[in-house]
Amino acid sequence: RNLGISRSKYFSYHYQNYFNEAYILYERMKLFITKLSRSVGLSDLKVETDKEKKSLLSNIEKVFSSILVVRGDHVHKRRHEDREITKITRMEFLMSSANLRHLGKFLYEARFREMRAKKLKEIGNRNAVLQAFVDYYFDRLGPLIFQSDGGFRYP
Repeated sequence: RNLGISRSKYFSYHYQNYFNEAYILYERMKLFITKLSRSVGLSDLKVETDKEKKSLLSNIEKVFSSILVVRGDHVHKRRHEDREITKITRMEFLMSSANLRHLGKFLYEARFREMRAKKLKEIGNRNAVLQAFVDYYFDRLGPLIFQSDGGFRYP
């Protein structure tokens, strides 16, 4: 289906937005544990919550570090350009010439599929790490939020 934009630009848009969405998750996880820590005030949960907050914030930084580097450079320094996506974009440009359209189409298709598979595998691996960490994060927070009978703990 023709969306009016090149396949490489479409893929690049979603690839870059993956990092933006991961950054939003990063910020929300930090904010949640910070708000939880503040909400207990000076109750008996304070020491336990602050200890967990310190540990979780440190782990959040470690888990998200590679995403933060890519996303930070993209937003604050220069637009993130992945070499493989850039190569595909250049191939599309060259193929826009009528003389090269048929010659490069086979090579372009093969390269695009190869690049896409590699990037999807990379994102899948990152997602597996993030999913495991989100499970760990809420496993650690569960006892601070819920009582053993499933009810909420109130400070």
